[in-house]
Amino acid sequence: MSAHVDHASAIATDNLLDGEVIRDPYSYFRELRENAPIHWNAQWDSWVLTRYEDVAQVLRRPDVFASDRATFYSHYLPAEKKDFHDIVFHVYPRWLAGGDPPLHDHMRRIVNSHWTPTRIKGLRAQIRSTIDGLLDHLPASKPIDLIETFAIPLPVSVIGSIIGIPQEEMPAIKRWSDAWGELHFSPDRNQERWDKGAGALKAFYEYVAARLKETKLVKGNDYFARMLDAQFDGDRLKDDEITVHIMEQLFAGHETTTNLIGNGVLALMRNRPQWERLCADPSLAASTVEEVLRCEGPVKMITRWAKEEFKLRDKTIPKDGKLLLVLAAANRDPEHFANPEAFDIGRSPNNHLTFGQGIHFCLGAPLARLEGEEVFRALSERFPNLRLATTEIQHRSIMRARALENLPIQLN
Repeated sequence: MSAHVDHASAIATDNLLDGEVIRDPYSYFRELRENAPIHWNAQWDSWVLTRYEDVAQVLRRPDVFASDRATFYSHYLPAEKKDFHDIVFHVYPRWLAGGDPPLHDHMRRIVNSHWTPTRIKGLRAQIRSTIDGLLDHLPASKPIDLIETFAIPLPVSVIGSIIGIPQEEMPAIKRWSDAWGELHFSPDRNQERWDKGAGALKAFYEYVAARLKETKLVKGNDYFARMLDAQFDGDRLKDDEITVHIMEQLFAGHETTTNLIGNGVLALMRNRPQWERLCADPSLAASTVEEVLRCEGPVKMITRWAKEEFKLRDKTIPKDGKLLLVLAAANRDPEHFANPEAFDIGRSPNNHLTFGQGIHFCLGAPLARLEGEEVFRALSERFPNLRLATTEIQHRSIMRARALENLPIQLN
């Protein structure tokens, strides 16, 4: 692998979990973008791409660059353990964000109509009511952790309601999601993490599969029932495809939205003039969401691997080469965005890559956007004096996501 070493970036550590990289990934990736935009990272056995056009090109080429996360993650698992963790390699090919055609296209065509912007907009009143209910119960006179008291419960409640999971059962799903997410967002060779993550994934799968079985016996009107009835030109989903699809929606439907809310509030507090601008004009809530997604998005990078040898700039990506597409760097590329380091809630246009491009464009994007818009509107209207209650901010030590450990704030 030493032949891949790029000496232009020799001063940059390859440890993507380094404390300083976790605290400030943008300076680290800016250095790579400027000096080694296609960098071989020996520690993670991956090519790290940091320029907008390169990342976008790979996203638009599913014929060359596979999303199949099962193959990507298998590099980190000893061969003798693959059977033990077979649940991972059963789930991931059916995971829309981590699967490839033709299975991906078969599933996506069938579920698309249930996640259109028009359909999701019909949830605005419900989401607004849930937000108000949570905020009504928060103490305004003392510091609170916005992550624990609001940014987690809101999307957990919303996605549970959409799918048809009783609210009292959502804590178990949250525990499974958290355990699996540690591996999902930071694939490595840590056997304890694999055992814990795969165990949680299996429990999660068995729970959803059992719920689907119950629905087949007693037909209801929830998302389980709609997926059983869903079809596209006569093509229908198999039971295990429905099970994995619902798992993915439950997982992605709360994890990244929690991070969107936390990262967004922190960015607004650290850019006080932008917060005051939002308070003076709450109609900016929607464009605030887009700027948070660009500047402090919930996902730092996504994975691909090359199905064939491919020339990119002055580098040759070999067949089976793994890639880390750094959205956090591409979204701040000065070749694509004017004044990219500035946090500007009125930025237009704002064609960030946070939701991806092409066939894997995020299915849940309309829901995340709607929840974020309603959150930033409600907070700016109800708590214009909102302040950080600490100067010590800790981010979770995970490679692919940008997530806060907590966010102490004072509402009034």
